[in-house]
Amino acid sequence: VDLATGTRRYMRTQTAYRYNKCEVRTMGKGWCWLSVLMMAVMMGCGGGGPGAPKDTTAPSITDVQVNPSSLIEQGRQMTVSATVTDEGSGVQRVIAVVRYPDGKTEEREMTSQQADRYSLTFTAQWDGSKVGTDPTQWFVRVIVQATDNAGNQSQSPESRVRAAAAGPPLPPPF
Repeated sequence: VDLATGTRRYMRTQTAYRYNKCEVRTMGKGWCWLSVLMMAVMMGCGGGGPGAPKDTTAPSITDVQVNPSSLIEQGRQMTVSATVTDEGSGVQRVIAVVRYPDGKTEEREMTSQQADRYSLTFTAQWDGSKVGTDPTQWFVRVIVQATDNAGNQSQSPESRVRAAAAGPPLPPPF
């Protein structure tokens, strides 16, 4: 009742609810569900509010395949593929770190081909004159590295493919 005018005024009463350490105020029963729905949308449907767990798990890298798998010649195509998953924040980036027999290292971005399968095809190039005679150097080494959207990183074990040495020049024809 407004004492100055003597008229009755109807006001909805506010009701406060506690949800995930946050207070939600609603105007009557009809507004309650709308408030809860809007809060769920703003918080990522339960996945990102102030009390949500933080992603601390690195991506999983499995089924790494390098083709060819036993011997690669300089200037030939090489394909690297891997299955990469992340149940927390999702996969952000997958790269292949390629180290050649001459010591040169390259990081190459892998692309998603289907679902969780990433791949990369490139030409293997190294300077044969910079590789010594030690046979343990004559490998192309590949490591797959993955980063998720929370910044967690993981890497696969190293895959090694024997690098073919260039033969001596052929003598001139007779």
